[in-house]
Formats: sequence, structure tokens, C-alpha cells
Amino acid sequence: IRDSSRTLAQPPAADYPVIKNWLLSLIVFALSLGAAELVLRWWVEPSRIYSSLRELPAANAWKNQVRFWERYHERRAFGVAHDPMLGWDIDIAGDRIRGDASYAAPPADDSTTRIVAIGDSYTYGNEVEAHENFAARLDAQANVQVLNMGVPGYGIDQAFLKWRAHGRQYRPDLVVFGIYVDDYERASVTFSSAAKPRLVLRDGEIEVEGQPVPTPAEALVSIADELDERIRMVDAVRNIMLKARTGAEARERYFTDMDAVVRALLQSLLASLNDAQRLLVVHIPRAEHFVEPDPFRTEMGARLTSIYTQLGIDHIDLGEEFLRDRSARDAFMDLYVHRPSGSVGHLSPAGHQMVADLVASRLTLTSGR
Repeated sequence: IRDSSRTLAQPPAADYPVIKNWLLSLIVFALSLGAAELVLRWWVEPSRIYSSLRELPAANAWKNQVRFWERYHERRAFGVAHDPMLGWDIDIAGDRIRGDASYAAPPADDSTTRIVAIGDSYTYGNEVEAHENFAARLDAQANVQVLNMGVPGYGIDQAFLKWRAHGRQYRPDLVVFGIYVDDYERASVTFSSAAKPRLVLRDGEIEVEGQPVPTPAEALVSIADELDERIRMVDAVRNIMLKARTGAEARERYFTDMDAVVRALLQSLLASLNDAQRLLVVHIPRAEHFVEPDPFRTEMGARLTSIYTQLGIDHIDLGEEFLRDRSARDAFMDLYVHRPSGSVGHLSPAGHQMVADLVASRLTLTSGR
């Protein structure tokens, strides 16, 4: 006699332990993920999750945003003034030049060489006294007037945009462009020290993206909202997978694209000069270049110097000049600032003096254009 009390949908009793173990494993796995997510949210700084992708910097703008949020979301003291076209700048209410003197009018003495210095914090003179940066040291020389328009944190793109908007009106005899090797990478992202514009190349023409640039306060709100929405565990796994997939092909594609942008940018700067004006690039390596070179930065540096040569731009390569009468170790120790924390910073007073001397030696040379 068939027992009709057992339904067809009911699994055999022997299956219950398997289902129970499977469900238990699923619950444990979900709880583990939840616990890991809580740990990542409450005890791990977000920037550690979104760590650097050296081979693909353009994918790393989010890390820069997170670092900005970590630094400013509580104290909201940004240090420099927001500029909707450049991202940020110094002395926005004045002449945008570092220093107290106004250089709005050309020098009365025709024998005076007028120089506009553009670039990032190395040109601005971070970590040295105001009179110790190379622009100030040049300005102190007879018959030389230097307008320091360097801005901390700038990439090659922002320095170019500042020159175009605010520098060329001073009609200098010489433009000194201090290019720190990381400025190449900064030019590839829409967020570095803060939100910034980005130059792209379309049909052979330079176009500017991201203007007007969001204010720091607006950026903080946007970043906070995105942090709330993101699942840190998912992002951590995704970042690991992206690192694993990013290889030589992606790296070469990045460099090829950025080389074209930098080349077009420098060509545009050259085109903005008249026949009596010159461009001189000061190529600035990172301090560690002399004792423990980073392969990615070494590649950026090599590509930059190659572009200068291709365009016939007169340039001073500090990676070579700093080694002319000293060892690599001495260059590292003497020409860069060594902080109490043990980290290494910008050019030291001795480093700036050497740059000033090198630039001064080029003032009598014929045009390098």
C-alpha cells in the first residue's frame, strides 16, 4: 500500500544535513563579509583600500579624492584659494605672484631680463624661506626680475593654464618652467591635491575638461556621499583584480596618451611666445631618484626629457646636473630637505641655489626654441 501522506516536494530526510550545512556556511560567510565591511569602514582609512595603481594612474583619481576627504572633512582649512578655472591658486585677489612686490608694469630699464617662473611646489619654494627658492635667488641678481607664479600641487596642465591666463600678460623675456617628474602623472587625473581641470587631446587640439572646477566644500560633500554608497569589501576586491589585470599593455597605452598631451601642451606654450621670448624647462627628479629609483617615475622622467629634446626645448636636467660634482648619495643628502620624520621633501636651500646658478648660466644663451 502506497503511503500518500508524503508529498513529492519533500526532500528525503538524508538531504536535511546537507541543506543545513550549506545554509549555515552561507550565513557564516555573510556574517564574515559584514564583519569585514565594518572593520574596513570603522578602523581602516579609506585611502589604504584605494591604494596606488602605479601602472594606471588615471584610474587612481578616486584615491586622491579619498585622501583629500581624510585630510579636510573635519578641519576644512584648505590653505589655498579656490579658482574655478585652475582648481586653486595663490594670491587670487592680487597679482597671483609669490611675494610682496607688484610687477604689473614692465621694468623701466630695458637691460633688465624679466622672467616668469611657472610650475609646482618646487618652483614655489616649499620647505625653504621665501628668499631661498630659486626664483627669489635669481630675482636678487642685478638686472633680473623674476615673477614666481609656481603653485604647490600643480600638474603640467595647471601650470600651463596659469601661464596662459595670468603669466603671458607680463611679457617676459624668459619663461622658466619647473617640471617635477610627478607633474606628468598629475596632468592625467581630474583630482590631485583637490579638484582640478584636465587637458585632453581631441583631433589634435587641446581641450579643457572639468571647468568650472568644484569648490573644496562641494568636493567634500560629493566624496562623502560616494563613500557612504560604496561597499568597501567590493572595492578592495575590485582594486586587487585591477592591479592583477593591469600590465605592460595598459602601461604603454597610458604613456602613449600622456606623451601626446604633454607634447601638445608644450607646443602650445611655445606658440604663445614671440621671437624674442624663450622657454627654459628645469626638469626636477624626486630625491629618491638618486638612491632608490622608482621604475614608474624613471619612465616618466625619460619620456619628459625625450619630449623636450623632440621639441627643441632648452632644458636643465637636474638628474644629470646634480651629479656633475657630487655622488648620488651626496645629491640626495645635500640638495633636498630631510624632515625630522625621516621623509624627504623638496629642494633644500643648496638645491635652489644650484638651480638659480644653472638658470643664470643660460640667460646669455641664444634661443632654445
